[in-house]
Amino acid sequence: MSAGDRVREAAVSLAVLVLLFLAVAAFAPGGRDGGPSRDRLVPALAVGWAAAAALALAAPAAHLPLTAPRWIALGRESGTLTDPNALGIASALAAPLFAALAAVPGPAAPRALCGLALAGTLAVQEASGSRSGLLLLLVAGAAVVVGLARSGARARRTAAVAGAIGAAVVAALVAGAPRGGSTARGGLVARVGATLSSSSFADFATQRTLFWREAVATIGEEPVSGCGLGGFPFEFPVRHARRSGPITVTDNATNALLDVAAECGLPALALALAAVVPLLVSSIDAACGAGGAPPLARAAGAALLGLAVASMTGSHLRFPEVALVAALAAARLPRPAEAPEAASVDDAVRPPRRIRPVLVAAGVLGAFLAVLPTANADDAFRAGPWMGAYPAEQRGGQPPFRWLGRTAFRKVPAGGRAVEAVLRNARPDGRPVVVAIDVEGRSGGRFTLRAGETRRYVVTGLAPGDPAVRFRFAPTFVPRELTWRSDSRVLSVQLLEAS
Repeated sequence: MSAGDRVREAAVSLAVLVLLFLAVAAFAPGGRDGGPSRDRLVPALAVGWAAAAALALAAPAAHLPLTAPRWIALGRESGTLTDPNALGIASALAAPLFAALAAVPGPAAPRALCGLALAGTLAVQEASGSRSGLLLLLVAGAAVVVGLARSGARARRTAAVAGAIGAAVVAALVAGAPRGGSTARGGLVARVGATLSSSSFADFATQRTLFWREAVATIGEEPVSGCGLGGFPFEFPVRHARRSGPITVTDNATNALLDVAAECGLPALALALAAVVPLLVSSIDAACGAGGAPPLARAAGAALLGLAVASMTGSHLRFPEVALVAALAAARLPRPAEAPEAASVDDAVRPPRRIRPVLVAAGVLGAFLAVLPTANADDAFRAGPWMGAYPAEQRGGQPPFRWLGRTAFRKVPAGGRAVEAVLRNARPDGRPVVVAIDVEGRSGGRFTLRAGETRRYVVTGLAPGDPAVRFRFAPTFVPRELTWRSDSRVLSVQLLEAS
């Protein structure tokens, strides 16, 4: 994973958060005052979701290259969504909304659309293999049953029937799931069976304990700034290697609270909780309250409660698909009663006068603390002597190699006067690649790698204090554009070995 990947991950994470807030603001007017537009977005979501579910279920038989190879190897499907977890979580989050609109009296077309989208939920959950999606469904279903049981005799009968159906489905799943196997592989039924027969909590949690441990350690080391937005998957292998040895897997902190604190610091966690806790209170009131909440509001509250519990097993709001459905659910919660307008400007509650300079100063200080660790150039090479190289790969009986991007840096060891690299041109289109090398602005050589050629190149004449050697490659390529593989990395040549 290169520095460019880390910057791109941070940008994507920020864009998804902005999308979440914009979506809530955009969807909220449609959910107010019971207007006719209140229920139009949910049927529209049902149309899109039915199409996405159909593609995800048909992709294996139709040999559609929608799912990344690493997920196919694990027997899980993502369809057109980001990955299988996004598919499972988004499906489970939308299911209560579809069920509510399909069950209440109203126009036949929207109800039919929601019923169609709801019908594929279990099949999509199986294809995705998402245990977090199942957890979301169970929590949402339990919240709806509790709310109905508190809402009168007729609603209690509905709650009893719904609870009995849910319990029967869960019992059938537990009884029919095959025991044994890996908790990381297969569809939902296979993973549930493997989970029920797991021998330890670490196996039950599928390596999550490793990420939780390192997230807590990261918070302890950088409690104010964290390791940077989107940075934990890049920091985890380095920190784990330093404490426990090398590891070949990485992920986010797999817990929303730990993820925010580890990447953005404890102040950011406090701000996030200040925004989320009132929303959860409204969700509990809507889903489990004894009053006659509208069915769609009750379903939205239940869905958000399920998402809150499922977020303890992963940072699911990072997925744009999940963020959009969550925003739609939040917009369907009942609005709190508004306070009467103040009689005058003087009677209104005013923010403190110094709030703006305090916020500006806090932002400047936070930015300074976040970039302070980068003052040392060696920090860029904490993961190894190369920066700008993707994780190691191995095909068949060939030696391991690492793809390089458009630019790569090789750290100069202390006291070193030369570095070497063995490069191979393995472009699928057979084009030559020009390699340009420089050290602190001084040329270190230039050569052309022909198609299939492997060359050992030694950069000499390094001066004391030279931090790194820069390699630049042209042209680069994107595998997805040349081979139709779902690989959007920008690649140049393969690195076989380096001193």
